[in-house]
This record gives sequence, structure tokens and C-alpha cells, in this order.
Amino acid sequence: MLKNKIKIQVKWEVKFKKPVYSCSISNILGDDLPEIIGCSFDETMRIYNLQGKQIMVSEFSSKITTFLVAPITNDKNVEILSGDVNGIVRLLGKQGNLIWNTNLKSPIICSDIGDFFGNGINEIILGLQNNKLIFLNEKGQIIEVFKAPNGIKDCTIIENSENFLGKLIVLLKDGKVINFDKNGRWQEVFQLNDDTICIKYNRIFENQILIIGNKSGALKLSDFEGYILGETSLNNKIRSVNRYLPITDNINNKFITVAAGNSLYLFELFKTNKKIEGTSIKKSKKTLTDITSVKAEPILSNQTINYVTEEHIDKNIEIPQTQEENEQPKFTQRKKIKNYSHGEGVKVQRGGQIEGSKYIFKVKIVNEREYNITDVNIQILSYPEQSLTLIQEKAEYDSRITNPDRIKIHKITKEGFFSPRFIFLPKTDCVKGTIRAVINFLNESDEVETIIMEPYEIKVICGLLQPNPITVEEFEKFSQDIINFQKVGEEIEVLIEASQLYEKLVVILETKNFFIVDTEKKMIGDKLFGSVKAFAKGTYSKNKLGLQITLTGIKNSKKSLLKIETFSQDIDMSPALINEIENSIAPKKCPECNYDIPPELLRRLLQGKVTYCENCGASLLD
Repeated sequence: MLKNKIKIQVKWEVKFKKPVYSCSISNILGDDLPEIIGCSFDETMRIYNLQGKQIMVSEFSSKITTFLVAPITNDKNVEILSGDVNGIVRLLGKQGNLIWNTNLKSPIICSDIGDFFGNGINEIILGLQNNKLIFLNEKGQIIEVFKAPNGIKDCTIIENSENFLGKLIVLLKDGKVINFDKNGRWQEVFQLNDDTICIKYNRIFENQILIIGNKSGALKLSDFEGYILGETSLNNKIRSVNRYLPITDNINNKFITVAAGNSLYLFELFKTNKKIEGTSIKKSKKTLTDITSVKAEPILSNQTINYVTEEHIDKNIEIPQTQEENEQPKFTQRKKIKNYSHGEGVKVQRGGQIEGSKYIFKVKIVNEREYNITDVNIQILSYPEQSLTLIQEKAEYDSRITNPDRIKIHKITKEGFFSPRFIFLPKTDCVKGTIRAVINFLNESDEVETIIMEPYEIKVICGLLQPNPITVEEFEKFSQDIINFQKVGEEIEVLIEASQLYEKLVVILETKNFFIVDTEKKMIGDKLFGSVKAFAKGTYSKNKLGLQITLTGIKNSKKSLLKIETFSQDIDMSPALINEIENSIAPKKCPECNYDIPPELLRRLLQGKVTYCENCGASLLD
């Protein structure tokens, strides 16, 4: 059968220090053009524009096995969906804030999104090591579970086709490609080589195409009849392929991105007039096989994460390997050693956040020197012991270190970094105080250098609250109780238009674990009046905390007056709460590294423009 050939042309290739294990292409910046994202075993996520210029780099856990960037909770903005070796699937905002997480209790192999059930709503599909296929809704809740006949390698959701039963294509370990319908029935449709690693769907030049990547480096485009319409070879193991998931109609070009070896590729596809005699993938003659759908498992709380230990992980999942201890850096030319001042050329960043029931304090050490630094020691000198307990986590660095207040790594290579984390368990609902730490290492002259880290101030409360549903009448009663509740108030001026600020308030308070009791918004002439009432209780003390925020502003004016009033059973909770709410509404510091936002970046941020921290590269606009 004669078919049009598709030309696969490399637009660009960028190399990482370690293998790239996953990739995605999407409009993450919210402009008119897509960006290309790659994740590497060097624990970084890097973002490039269509010209191959790097525009952002950030840390990314090496435990992630699959991720994609796509519009999930709405049609206008994208989020980052990731699955890891512990079975945790997470949805993050572009700023890195956690929207939800769900524990699926088995390592996650693959992921995709699409309208599988034909109800006009996209579902998230995840393939697990235990052969289950899990469907989640946009809130992270399990809505359906199927089971594949054997091990899963990849999955993708397609459009309706008379060639197939349903809209789910699954690649199995033995190279079989099977197709599921929405009732859980499956049929074998292709038999590929068992070295096929990944498969993804896209509509290309009015054809429904499967993009297929092999361990040998072969990249193929197959139509639904099994004919190869385009192919190329990368001479490196292909770990991931992905296609453009647009949220605008401004791009007509056809792009796919591929992770192969240490490289991230962007390919552009061209329709040619050249006809080829298609080479068909042999179809199976398997009959329909009924599979009983497994009942959806109970949804775990978003605050609960039960990690699977390493020994439960099947060896077919690639776990990133650390650099060999005896590996020596290779130099083409001996360079003269530069004499550094004390600590110069070694950059230290730090930050902290609540994750589930733990407080995570992270330190990032970046070696910007010409040579390795070795025997790097990080030690916590002091922390607020009245509200936190430092605990021992499974050793990920130097197993000889058994104290929870110390972490050690053998070396940090030239232009490399080390990013350990210290785990604390909160003892109170309001965590406040200072963390002080010191860093020691040996330089290229085998001399000890010491860096005293800048003290890190903690003021955290909202991550340790729980929504407490009450009625408006109960709220009013609590707010007037001057015997049991202490009141604190503060007024601030915010450079945001009042109607926009009102909508933002409700979202912020919900993400801060408050129950929204009542809202009110009204216009009197050109003046807007708004109020939000919310209620919560402490996780540990169960002390109750009420919040009433009122705002006023003139229509079309970029300035609003905000009054924040709290009443609580623990007076110490109020100042930290007001500070946290104020920084969420009008941030003055980077949420990732606590770096002061310069005035020019703050102006861009308040104008709603895409803005990145100058210190750590994190997005400042969600």
C-alpha cells in the first residue's frame, strides 16, 4: 500500500552530564510557544525554548520515573504531573507548589492524559509495576482500575478509531501492544520487538500516529494500520518520547521530543510527497479477552505518604546510579590552580517547607570552582527544639554518618552540586525559630575550608492546620468570645486590583488548609467591598483559629486596602499566620530559597508576568 512518507528532522540536540530519563513538550510559560523539558539522572529538570536555548534549570528528584507537563485541573494553564519509584503520583503547579498527591502503592512506570471514557473530561492514566492501570480524575482520586496481562512498559491514550476497541494503548514487556476499551476488555493489536521501550500517540498531518522508541535507538512513526511512515536512528537507548500537548492554536508545526542516552532531542516533522511502500507491523489475531475491572482502592489523604522501601522495587525500573568513587575527572589540559578566598566559588542556598506531616529543610551546595571539592560535611548547629524534632532518615549519602544533624558526601565535582535535606517532625502547630548550620570541605590543596551558613528563619503555620467546617453563626460566636480567643489585626496595602485580589484570597485560604465559612462581595458606586471568613484547627493542639479578611478598593485601581483579623486559642499562632498570608498575597521573598525579591522583579510579578528568582531560578508566579 502506497503512503506518504514523513520526514523526521533534528531541530536541535542538547547534552546532559547523565542520561535523560524523561521528557515533555508543552506551553509551560503560558506564552504562544511551547517549551521542551528534560529530566536527567543528574537530578535536574531543564527547560529549553524552540531554538534550544536553556531558559530554566531546577532540581528534580532522581526517584521520578515518569512526568508530563499538561493542562490538568483547567484548560488554560499547565501543571507538572510526576510519578516515582515509591508509587507516589504528584501534581505540582508551575511554581513547584503541591496541588495534590496520591499513593498508588506500586512503582509508577508510565503516564498519559486524555478523554478515555468519552465524557469530555480528561483523565490521568498511570501504568504500575504491579500490572495495574490506574485512572485518576483532576483531583487525584481513583476512578477506575484495569489490569494488564503482564508487565507494562508504556501507555498512551488515542482518539476514537475503527481499528481499535477503545482509546487506551498499552505496550507490554514482551513487545505486545494491546488495546483496552472503557469496560476493561483488551485485544492484542501489534507485536513489536521486545526491545521497544516507549510508545506515544499523536495526530500528525491528519493521520493518527504511534511514536515508537527502541533500546537500539530506532525511532519510528507508525499509522494505525501498522505501516512505518517515518524512521530514524539515534544510536543511543531511547528512554522516553513525547508529543506536543497544545493549550493554544498558535503552533501549526509538528514537534516531538525524545530522551536518548545523555541527549534531549527536538524533532520537527515534515509531510513529503514521496510515496513509500509501507512496511506493516504484523497484526495479531488474538480474540477479545475479558478482564474484570479491579475495584478502585480507597483514596489516601493528601497528607499521607507511605513510602515503599528500595527492596520492593523491581529491578526493571532504572534507578539512577551515583558516580563511582574511583572515577577521576578527565582534563585535556592541566590548568593553573586558582587561589580562592575563604569560601569563594562555593555557593550555598537553603529553604524549607512542609511536606505531609514533616518539615523539610534543604541545603544546596554548588561548586563553581575549577576543581572538585571533597569530604563535604553539613552539620546543623541549632534549631527550634521547642517546636521541631530532628529525625534520622534512611542514609542516602555517607552511611558512616548516623547522627540526624550531619550529612556527608565524598565529593562535588566541578560545576556540580549537592542538595541534601534534613527531616524534622513538628511538635506544635506553629513552627518558628532559626536554623543554623556549618559546612566544611577539603579544597584542591587538601586544606579544610568552612562556610557558616546564613541563619534561616522559620515561620510556618498553615501547613500544619486542618480545615474545620463550622456555620456562619458558630463563626460569629467564636469571634465574639473574648475569654477563650485572643484577637490580632493588621492592615496592609496591596498593589493589586480589588476584584482580582478578592478571587485570589479564596484560593489562597483554601490552599492554606482553611475551611471557607462565608464570602461577600459588593460594589457601591465605583468602590468594591469584600470579605472572606475562614476557620481551621491545629493538627497537634487542636486549638481553633478563625480568620476574617476584608478588602476595599476603587474599580480599575491597582491598589487595595486589606485588613487581616485573626482570633485564636493560641496567641502565638496569629503573628505567624498573618505573615504567611501577607507573603502569599504579595510575596517579598522567593518561596523556594527565601531570597529577597528585587523591586524590578516584584513589579513584574505584580503585573502578572512570568518571573523567576535570580538566586535559584524558581518561578515566582504560579
